[in-house]
Amino acid sequence: MGYRFLSDVTSADIALKVEGRTKSDLFKSAAIAVMKVQIDDSKLSNRLKKEISLSCKNLDCLLFRFLNEIIFLKDSERFVFGKINLKIVENRDGYALSAILHGETISGKHKQMVDVKGVSLHKFNVRKYRGKYYATIVLDV
Repeated sequence: MGYRFLSDVTSADIALKVEGRTKSDLFKSAAIAVMKVQIDDSKLSNRLKKEISLSCKNLDCLLFRFLNEIIFLKDSERFVFGKINLKIVENRDGYALSAILHGETISGKHKQMVDVKGVSLHKFNVRKYRGKYYATIVLDV
């Protein structure tokens, strides 16, 4: 489970390569990476909870919608998180995600970094290779 920033993919936005042993690990790593781009989480408490439920026909769509949903929560409710519980199930209609984000509302104690506007479809992909899951993600800033 992990992620690394890609500096050679784009010059105006932020690009990430995310990996995980499972689909859930991949989604958790991607969500944490998107949060860490936006806020210094060293003073973040996890006293509030937000629930997210989404479904999509394929994994690419599900990750894209999920990451945009957490960006929307940051923009609309000023909610940021440092811990996440997440479950992905495959069903006959595709995939379903249920997540609980543990965090708090942005206040003066939080050092805000980059303001991410959304996830771009440019170079966006999710794939499984040799038993692990990988995603390339470009964030519009």
